[in-house]
Formats: sequence, C-alpha cells, structure tokens
Amino acid sequence: MSDVQNSKPSEENTYNAPGSYKMGESKGGFIGCAVPVLVLAFVGALGLFFFKNTMGERERVDTLAKEAEKISRSDDFAGLAAAKAKYTEIGDVLNEDKTTLAMAELSSLLYSQYGVASSKAPAEQYVDASTSRGLESAERYVADAYLKIAKGEAGLAEDRMTAMAKQGVRDARIYHALAESLLAQGRAREAQKAVEDGIRIKKGLYRLHTTHARTLIAQGKYAGAASALQQILQSNSGHVDARAIQLLLQTIARNGKPDRIDKEVSRLKDEIGEIGLAAPKLDALLTYISGLNALNQGQVQNAIQAANTAIANDATLIDAMILKGDSLARLGKYAEAKASYEQANAVSPTNIRIGRSAFTSLHRGGQGELGVAILEKIMNAEPNNGNIYPPLAIAYAKIGKVEAAKTTAEKAIEKLGDGHADALFAKARALQAAKNSSDAQKTYQEALAAKKGGPWADVYYEMGWLRMSEKDYESADAAFKMATETWEKKRARVDLIADGYDAWAGALEAYRGRQKKVEIQKMRAKAKKLRVGT
Repeated sequence: MSDVQNSKPSEENTYNAPGSYKMGESKGGFIGCAVPVLVLAFVGALGLFFFKNTMGERERVDTLAKEAEKISRSDDFAGLAAAKAKYTEIGDVLNEDKTTLAMAELSSLLYSQYGVASSKAPAEQYVDASTSRGLESAERYVADAYLKIAKGEAGLAEDRMTAMAKQGVRDARIYHALAESLLAQGRAREAQKAVEDGIRIKKGLYRLHTTHARTLIAQGKYAGAASALQQILQSNSGHVDARAIQLLLQTIARNGKPDRIDKEVSRLKDEIGEIGLAAPKLDALLTYISGLNALNQGQVQNAIQAANTAIANDATLIDAMILKGDSLARLGKYAEAKASYEQANAVSPTNIRIGRSAFTSLHRGGQGELGVAILEKIMNAEPNNGNIYPPLAIAYAKIGKVEAAKTTAEKAIEKLGDGHADALFAKARALQAAKNSSDAQKTYQEALAAKKGGPWADVYYEMGWLRMSEKDYESADAAFKMATETWEKKRARVDLIADGYDAWAGALEAYRGRQKKVEIQKMRAKAKKLRVGT
C-alpha cells in the first residue's frame, strides 16, 4: 500500500527486479488513477440513482396531486372523498406546501360540511402546519374558517372572512366560507349576498351554488333555489350534494310525490354508502328529508323518529330540531316542543328562524308565551341585530302584551329605519293590538308599499283579522283569500296554509254564509287535510 502511495519507487527495488520498475510504475499509476475514477464513478452513479429516484418521486407526487385536484373539482362529497384517497397515496403531504394547503382545505371541508370525523385531526394539523410556515394562501384561511364553523364559532369565521373580503382578497372560496358562517347563524339574506359575490368571481366553484340554493330555501325562495341547483346538475347530473338539496327542495315545496321522494332518499343513501367514507351530516340531512316528508303526510310519529335519528347523526342540524318541535306541537306536547326549539337555539343562539317557527307552532296551540321566550333569548343573544325586533313585536301583539309590542316595534324602527317593511309591519301589528284600527290599516299599507317581491301573505293575514274585529267581513274575506292563495303559490308550510283556509272560511261564513256553504265546507276540509296529511 506504501508503494502505491509513494510518488517514486526505490532504486533497490528497481534493480533487483529488472523491468519491475516499469511494471511497478505502470501498475502503481493505474491503481493511483483508477481509485479516484472509481470513486467519482461510484459517486456519479449514486448521484444519478438518487437523481432518477428523486425525479421519479417528484413526478409521482405531482401526478397524484394533479389527479386529486382534478377529481376534487366536482366539489361534492363523492369528489372530495376520492380526492382525499388520491392525496393519501402521496404519503407525507406535509413535505410539500402545495399539498399541505390542498389537504387543509379538503380535510376541513369533509369535517365541517359532511361530518367526517377522521378528517378533524388532519385538518387541524394541516392548518397548523400552513400557519407555522406562514403560508399566506386562501386555502389556509378558508380551511381555518370551516373548522371554526364546525366548532360552533361561526361568528369568528365571519369576522375573518369579512376582513379578508374588505382587504380586497378576490377568491371565491373566501366568500363561500363567509356565506356558510352567516348561514350557520341564521342570516340567510346576508349569506345569499356573500355567495352571489363569490359566484361573480368564479362560477365554476360548485359549492357556491349548493350554498346559494340553501340560502334561498331558508328564505322561501324556491324557484331561485331550483335555478341555483340547475347550474350544477346541467353539467354534472350525478352531483351528490345538489341531488340531496334538490330532494330537500322538493319535500319543502311539496312538488314531488311522497313515495318517489322516499325512494330517492334511499337510493342516494345507498350511493353514498358505496363511497366508503362515512358522512354523518349528509346522512342526517337525508334522514331529515324523510321526516319532513312524513310530517307532510300527517305521519307525525314517523317525523319525530326521523328527526331524532337525524339529530343523533348531526347534533348541529337545527332543521331536524325544528321539525321535531313542530311535530310535538302538533301532538299538543308543547313543553317537549319548546325543549326541542331550545335545543336548536343552543346550537345557533342568534338564528331568528328558530324563534319564528317556535312561536308559530306554539301560538297555534294557545302557548304563544312559550314561543315568545325563545324569541327573547335570541334578542338577548344579539340585541344589536335589528331583524329580531319585528317578529318579537308581532309575537307580543298576538299574545296581548300591547305595551311590550309597541316598545319593541319602536326598537325595530330605531334599528332598521322607519321605512323598513318589517319594522312597519311590526308597528302596524302593535297598533292593531292597541285597537287603533285606523292607524294600523294605514301602516299596513305603508308596509306593503315598502315590501318588494309581490304579495305579502303574512300582512294580508293580519289585515284580515283587523277587518274581522271591525266586522268588515267582506274586506276580511278578500284579505284572507289573498294570504291563503299567496301561501299556496309560494308553497309555505302546510300549517300556515291550513290557518289561512280556516280564517278565510270564517270570514266567508260571516260575510256570505248562506250562499257559500259548499265553498266554506271545502275550505275547512282542505285545512283538515293539510294538517293530517297531504
């Protein structure tokens, strides 16, 4: 080894071995050069090996990420579940900023909107990772907002998304998360505006259209909701979310055959089950649809059972809690009904729709004060929300609390403005309770003039009772007729339509009872049929 390392061989060695010097020189030179070359060759081969493998891994990751992103564009449960499976093939997605952000958004959506429990911890992990790295991306903030909504912190999500929108962030997902946060708080009208702002930025984000439909359904705008769903179904007829909401719409509006709705619910549940990823919230929604369908047919016990199952799967599904409350109230179990409405109120303390439903159902059974208590809770939870004061003032008026009705109506005008339709309605109903018929009638007309969007059934219904108190049965007949036919046209709740027919029949009987006996009987039969099943 020392000979190889010497730069010059000894003379003795050269002499004693004639020719050996040249041989030794040749041999030593070969070894001296060959070893570094071999080392370099080995290092080069090793580098090439790692290069090829690194490039192969890079290509594999990129390919899977692109496939996952493409699959997720369907933006429904099926697509998101498939995209998650594809991302999982990558391995440790936390190694890449891009995949970390994608999985943050994807996992938070699966957890927040579908209740996929296994996605909660990963969603939090991806959000934390993207935050610690300082990744300023819409995916990070949207994912965090979805998580907050799922945790019952919709107000915090709203604040963050509103701030980003005001800063000029033009990303449709920001507006979707904002709309979801508003919808979770029962502010459907504001949610509608937010989602429409998002659609103007990007029409191809399907989740915007499904949320749009839900905001419209919450406001009773069924034609608009159907149109929003068609935006999806025309290009993707198999879209799971859109089909579920379409079934909900058909059930609420009662424009589908009950047997067919049940079959479609069952079929869609089977289809979702084949995806292989449990979606409790989606299952709860479909179960709720079955319960609402049952109540529409007068199957009250089946409705209660379905509502309980839906709530067990999704403890945030306030629609199922309202359904249970409405069903119990129909059975005369008012204390239990109130408890169900309170359960919904605990989930969404500022949701006015819960209070409206509670008062309507409980007041129909002579228990209006129980419903007022729910409305008061909502007012106390967010006293600066002017929209709570009109329904509360009207509720006070209906149970005979005249001074409270007047004070609350004044508060509505203070918060919403003296030209606001709902505030004027509240003022008119308070005046009616105070037996100031002339001013009440005048204010009702002002409310109708301020209201946009066609006939206002609720106002006509109250005007009918005003005319009844004045014994102006002809005008009462006309008002109840307008209210009932408008509710029918807009596919309002069956109990409301039944109330309309009963009131209309009473006015017509007082006005032209002898001549209209057949019509009166038909109206009352219609009301009874609506209450016992369509």
